[in-house]
Amino acid sequence: MRYVLLLVVLFVACGNRDYRINKAREFIRKWDWGRAQIELEPFRKKQDPEALYLLGQCAIGKNTFEDARLYFKSAMGIDTTYIDSVDQVYKSLVRKSMRVNDADRAAFFFDQLCSLSPRLFFEPSFLILMGDIYYDRQNYEKAALTYEKSLQVDSTSQAAKEVMTKLIDAYEKSNNLKKALVLVEVRYAKTKSSLLLMRLGKYYFDIGIDYFQNKIRDTAQVYFMKIVESNAPQSLVDDSYFYLGEISFELGDFARARTCYEKVLHLNPYRKGVLVEKAKQRLEEIRRKG
Repeated sequence: MRYVLLLVVLFVACGNRDYRINKAREFIRKWDWGRAQIELEPFRKKQDPEALYLLGQCAIGKNTFEDARLYFKSAMGIDTTYIDSVDQVYKSLVRKSMRVNDADRAAFFFDQLCSLSPRLFFEPSFLILMGDIYYDRQNYEKAALTYEKSLQVDSTSQAAKEVMTKLIDAYEKSNNLKKALVLVEVRYAKTKSSLLLMRLGKYYFDIGIDYFQNKIRDTAQVYFMKIVESNAPQSLVDDSYFYLGEISFELGDFARARTCYEKVLHLNPYRKGVLVEKAKQRLEEIRRKG
């Protein structure tokens, strides 16, 4: 008899649970978040993944996004089949935000998605969209990371080639010149483009200056030499010779330093400018040293 009563209680309880879940879904379809939450309240602390997922949807509807994140996290922690559903919720929110040109809101929802989803990657088109959003908001580091992820999924399509260009720009704008340099060197090796050669020269110079200022002279010398050897960009050749002269001067190689400073003067026939004056001063110092 007790067994029969237990079955009856369980049947009634299950029936009540299914009824409330279905009513909650009905209210959610009508955007009646408050009434949906009332139906789901009895299951909030019962580790019911479906109820927690629906409570997350209600929280989204009421713009209580941290509550939503916690509900979704709990639902996925109990039942991983909800991962796809949560992904779709946030992707939909991102796209809705973009339709009304609210890039800040789109980026917020993508950050929430990344904090929740155990997936390492999403489809390339979605990652490219998010990379563009971060780029337009001048968050170049996040843009670069997002473009990198898209290329790990697809590195051969035409879209991937366009993303590579965006990634180089994002690296450059986030001052990650060494990573930008690697990609540009690969492209230049294939195309021998004069524009890429100019860009390489700029990277070589900026990286060389960074090493020079941090007193890593040998490495700085390597980058300055790349510019004088390629003679590009011409606007930085005299600067590169000057810094090569400075490195040689500090090392006590005055003969080589003299050659570099004389190159600076040769490349500036009108003998004008700050660089020329500094080179003249160094040549005078070398002359006095005998």
